[in-house]
Amino acid sequence: MKKIIYIALCASVLAGCKDQYKDWAPAQVNPQNPVIEETVSVAITPAVSAPIDFATYTADSIQLFTTSDPALSKTPFTVDLSGDSAKCSTSLVAAGNGKIASEDLKAAVIAMYGRRGVERTLHVTVGQLEATKTTDGNVMVKYTADPFVMNVKLVMPVISSAYYYIGTATDGKMAADKQFTHSEADVYADPIFSFTFAGTGEEMWFVFTDKENIKDDWGNPKSWDEVYGYVGEETGTAGTFARRTELGKDETGKYIEHSFKVDGKAASYTFIIDMMEQTYEIKK
Repeated sequence: MKKIIYIALCASVLAGCKDQYKDWAPAQVNPQNPVIEETVSVAITPAVSAPIDFATYTADSIQLFTTSDPALSKTPFTVDLSGDSAKCSTSLVAAGNGKIASEDLKAAVIAMYGRRGVERTLHVTVGQLEATKTTDGNVMVKYTADPFVMNVKLVMPVISSAYYYIGTATDGKMAADKQFTHSEADVYADPIFSFTFAGTGEEMWFVFTDKENIKDDWGNPKSWDEVYGYVGEETGTAGTFARRTELGKDETGKYIEHSFKVDGKAASYTFIIDMMEQTYEIKK
């Protein structure tokens, strides 16, 4: 199986982790007009009272807070998020009206905690940074609000009881004996599956699919669009994956394959998938 085409995947805004919280960056100023930094407390009203459960919450945006100050509402806010036992802190952007994109919040929670569908308590700090000219020079004014908390719950990934390799080692067809190995534990307690296959000396392409996407005759998946491929610019020894239906379409309207690849020169390869975090690793 060969990769047909490449397409870059992107998101309008993606929250990323920060190992440590970084304070507001200093502004670029004229040396003749030194910066005088002032901190001003601003009043905002949290607008989220009940936990946000993405199993039932379907709106594209979330009203996170409101402010009665017309001047502040004209400028986007920085929203800093932290949490107990989180892997990191992270930041996202709210519009001047206090709304954030639902997908941005999901990405932030995944970065901080992973994809497991457990309710998380987030500590939220909202602020702005603006420059104001005075007779003494430029004054950088940092507006900060009192922190508040919000609770968020992601949708738990659906994990099948069995996954199957499809690719060079099976001539691109399904095979009942090409099932990933797994412990006897519940799949949500142990979401790690692995499959080992021999190298051929040449490039090898492959994807994988779940038990629910298999025809009765084992000839092919029910839908090739529902098999899993890599996310990103190209396949590597580690990364994330998604179903083809989530990877987008090419200019002809077909879903992009994004098949995994190895050079085939090793004696064997072990393909490891974490179905909770939607990540993969290929070991020689």
